[in-house]
Amino acid sequence: MTTSGFDLKADYTHSVPFGSLTYAVNGSYVLEYKQPEYYKGPEVDIVGGNVGFDAYPEYRVNADMGWVSNDRMHRLNFGPRHVAGYIYNKDKSSETAVPSWTSWDLNYQLNLPWDGVVKMGARNLFDRDAPLPTDSFRSLDELSNYDWRGRTLYASYSQSF
Repeated sequence: MTTSGFDLKADYTHSVPFGSLTYAVNGSYVLEYKQPEYYKGPEVDIVGGNVGFDAYPEYRVNADMGWVSNDRMHRLNFGPRHVAGYIYNKDKSSETAVPSWTSWDLNYQLNLPWDGVVKMGARNLFDRDAPLPTDSFRSLDELSNYDWRGRTLYASYSQSF
């Protein structure tokens, strides 16, 4: 397997009278991702499409906007996760364009005075279905680019000693 590309991460925080506002973005852009077309076969570039079972979008971007209270007790974050579209069955007569996909996450964290932390939130808040190349998928590899579970609510508590 041969791969090349670049990753980018940037964040910014500024103070406001009621705490701090935070902004972050990170992404990956793949220039080349070569893998064997079949066992011990010739390497082919799968960026922007798929060969065999794996599909590899050209880029992914995550962003986050947040608020942190002045006492650092409360934290709220909201942001999108975006995956570029790709071509399924690239370079074949049955090739299919799979659209890009964006989902939004929301989370809240409460830092308690006794070193406890409560976290709760939702992944894929608006319950966007992941785009699939076919109506009936043949393998989990077709789902590997997305959080295909739909909206996921979560809550947790942790305690430091």
